[in-house]
Amino acid sequence: MHRLRRMRQSLPAPLHCHAGRFVEADIVREKIGNRSGKKGRISVMGEEWFHVKKRIKSISPVQLIVLSFAVVILTGTLLLMLPAVSRSGEHTSLIDALFTSTSATCVTGLVVFDTWTHWNIWGQIVIIALIQVGGLGVITFTTGFTLLVHRKLALHNIQLATENTAGDTIHIARLIKMILAFTAGCETLGTCILMLRFVPQFGVRGVWVALFTAISAFCNAGFDVLGFLMKDGNLIPYVEDPLVCLTVGALIVVGGLGFIVVSDIYHSRIVREL
Repeated sequence: MHRLRRMRQSLPAPLHCHAGRFVEADIVREKIGNRSGKKGRISVMGEEWFHVKKRIKSISPVQLIVLSFAVVILTGTLLLMLPAVSRSGEHTSLIDALFTSTSATCVTGLVVFDTWTHWNIWGQIVIIALIQVGGLGVITFTTGFTLLVHRKLALHNIQLATENTAGDTIHIARLIKMILAFTAGCETLGTCILMLRFVPQFGVRGVWVALFTAISAFCNAGFDVLGFLMKDGNLIPYVEDPLVCLTVGALIVVGGLGFIVVSDIYHSRIVREL
């Protein structure tokens, strides 16, 4: 019995045990290979992202402005093509949606449809958002160009500085915040004044009409949502209304002049009074 046990112990291990060890070793090597492969893929992705960021940084300011406008227009076009934004529930053709999106973003005021008749509330929201983005873009870049002319600074500088009438140096971030506050203040004030006329006439709808009209006027867009009064009539029903005409006219003038000009006029008046 003892001899048999010794003989069994001296015999080589079964082939499947060796095979199991080989399989286990292969699994370990495979895991190590997968880890190294993941690290390799991560490093490749990191290099690709680095090159993408490098290309983005190499884009000139003018190219960036054009690209940003193109992205906004394309996004607006895709949204305006959706059936959910038209009053009829049908999709709008590509050319009509593209024209409307371009006109709203570039605040030209040209339309192929009456805004109230063709677009429902969602379509009108898309249009007013395009107007606001385009108007802020125009105002911001116009302000930057004005500072560039006065101070001869490069557009790609981190700080875009100039001397206003008070002689302060304005950081570009602070300047943009001031422009946003100026825009929001003017549009809010215009909305509140127009609500005095539109809310008594149209009820809750008058709030939206006042807001849309104020933003459109301040951004010099020319769009309106008064088609339920007169199709393609715009502000014709209020031709003899001083509250509406003077408010809209003031918003157009102030928005067209921009923050820098209005600020210069304001500070120059203060200096003269002192």
